[in-house]
Amino acid sequence: MQIKRKYNGKGQVFTSDVVISLIIFLFLASTCFYLWERTYDKSMYFSEQILMKERLFQITDLMVRTPGYPPNWTSKNVKIIGFSSQDHILQKNKIESFINLSDSFIKEKLRIRDYNFFLNISAQNLNFSKGKLWNENSSFILVQTRSILLNDSNKLRQGTLRLYLWK
Repeated sequence: MQIKRKYNGKGQVFTSDVVISLIIFLFLASTCFYLWERTYDKSMYFSEQILMKERLFQITDLMVRTPGYPPNWTSKNVKIIGFSSQDHILQKNKIESFINLSDSFIKEKLRIRDYNFFLNISAQNLNFSKGKLWNENSSFILVQTRSILLNDSNKLRQGTLRLYLWK
C-alpha cells in the first residue's frame, strides 16, 4: 500500500543556515582575494626591482668596459655610451662629453626612459656628476658602484663610478 502525500507548494527556502553559510563564504572569498592582490603587488615590486638591478649592471658594465659605439663617439654621433679606453680605465674627454648631453637623450641611449638617474664619477680631486637626485616620493633607489681608473692626460687616477637608478 502506497501513501500519497499532497504537495501544497510551500517550503522554507530562506533559513538561518543559508545566511550563515553565505556570510562564511563571502568572508573566505574576500580574504582570498585580498591575499592574492597583496601577493601580486609584492611580486610585481620585486620583479621590477630585479629588472632595474639587471639594467643597472648592464649600463655600468658598458660604461667601464667598452669605449661605446662608435669608439670615438661625440655627442652628435653616439649610439652606445661607454667611457673606457681599456677595461676599467675611463677617458676623461668622454666623461666630459657625456656631462654635456641632455638628460632625456641619455635616458634614451641607456634605455631607461621609465627611470631617473644620477651618475657620479670621482677620482682624486676630480668629480663629475650628471642627472638629478631622488626625493622623498621615490619608490625605490638602486645603486651600482664600480672601481675605475680615470685617464687624465695620461695620468691615471684611482676612483669610483656610481650610477643610481630611481623611480
